[in-house]
Amino acid sequence: MGRRPTVYDVAARAGVSTATVSFSFTQPDRVKKSTRELVLATAAAIGYVPSASARGLATGSAGALGLYSFDYQLDTSAEETDLRHFPMYVDEVQRGVQLECRRRGYALMLGAGHQEGQLPADAGN
Repeated sequence: MGRRPTVYDVAARAGVSTATVSFSFTQPDRVKKSTRELVLATAAAIGYVPSASARGLATGSAGALGLYSFDYQLDTSAEETDLRHFPMYVDEVQRGVQLECRRRGYALMLGAGHQEGQLPADAGN
């Protein structure tokens, strides 16, 4: 097989419906144990891996969150003593989001932005 195996390939080879293949991975309690074992063995034999993007299309959810924050620390010098340039709560929020995503099984994408000379509005006050 020169292409990536699909749910259709697993279903055809195992002699079950595509719904049974899907349930075997996403809702295993809905499939008889012997059937689930057959489906999983067939999937492993042909190298099938469920597609997260296909699951996202079917469920309307990507299973991923993005967290974007501004990096205000890049413009500070070693002599800088104004702690308002170091918003530590951002790290705490990020860590909380990471832990909750892990608990719920979500992927987390992190991003940060920075433009030269761009600091919080009250940084100089």
